Amino acid sequence: FGSSFPPLLVESNVDRNSISPLSIPFSPHLHPASYSGSGTGRGMSGFPWDQMQRVVKTGNYSAANDEWNTFKAAVQRSDAQALATQASQATLAWTFLLGFASEKPLYRKHIVNVVEQLREVPGWSAAFASVPPDMLGRVDQLHASLQEAFPKAAGAAAAATQAA
Repeated sequence: FGSSFPPLLVESNVDRNSISPLSIPFSPHLHPASYSGSGTGRGMSGFPWDQMQRVVKTGNYSAANDEWNTFKAAVQRSDAQALATQASQATLAWTFLLGFASEKPLYRKHIVNVVEQLREVPGWSAAFASVPPDMLGRVDQLHASLQEAFPKAAGAAAAATQAA
């Protein structure tokens, strides 16, 4: 099949002590670093908070595909109760999502799905009002489906920025 993997051992009389870990094919899906909660900056939740903070700080959303994919996967495998435990990071996440959405229009449908899931958690919806005003201004520049994804939170945030 043109595979670069070593042939499988099928003989029953193979000395198992002679098998080196290097002779076993590597799969990133089986590697411990890919388990939920493992890896640098993800903590036990699997959310890439440190990496997202770095992206928000630098504003380099166009190169944030890995952070987006990790965040999306963590949200999708979380229920509302698990997401509520992460609400302390919601302002960071909303800021990241707005920046990423403004730089990556091809991810629109996926971003909408994540935003809709987050919006269902009260602590996350309330935190949207704490997004920096310069990022809130990006909502109006997004595709209509993205603008609609934040209807309640965007209204609360707009009222908060007008009051300030």
